[in-house]
Amino acid sequence: MDPIDGTAEFVRTEGIEFCSVVCLLEDWQPSAAFVLAPELGRDRTPNLVTADVAGSRITVNGDPGTLLATSCDERWLSVTRSTGAPAHPVDPIARAAGYRLKTRTTSQTLDMLRTAVDLSRLTDPSLSGFALFARREQKLWDGAAGLALGRACGLRDCDETGAQLPLGPPLLSAATPMFSSTVMGRPETVTWFLQATSR
Repeated sequence: MDPIDGTAEFVRTEGIEFCSVVCLLEDWQPSAAFVLAPELGRDRTPNLVTADVAGSRITVNGDPGTLLATSCDERWLSVTRSTGAPAHPVDPIARAAGYRLKTRTTSQTLDMLRTAVDLSRLTDPSLSGFALFARREQKLWDGAAGLALGRACGLRDCDETGAQLPLGPPLLSAATPMFSSTVMGRPETVTWFLQATSR
């Protein structure tokens, strides 16, 4: 649970990219998610998103979500980082491949949501989706619900080496559970990213 994901956006008067998040873990894996973005909609109205991994279902405001992979061909990557952190080595490779990069952190959950679901018609200004989400040192509460969203619509997730994310007792018993890296997106885009990072 993360009561405010995107705290810096929450405290900005004009900020809209923040949300409240709950993720259910079953057998150590994300199985359901609830994301409430109270001001992300048009005229700062709420958007409520739920995910059911086993049922492969995502709802947005009670209706079936439009999966990003079937609605458009986005050329944006979310490769955000903390203030002062170095640029990701893949940044220049991605730009050369024609991708545009979001590097400033707002809400990691919302970036993962925008990797899974097309929100462009529900937001003003219209927020584009992402072909891929990648983040180093991601705290569990910033990523678990996003993983549920991605898994509910068939996206691939892994770390920067292509290994499964280490969900389980050792991670969850840590004082601050954190993934060394999180990568999520369409399988072909994740494959491209992993190849680009290994250069």
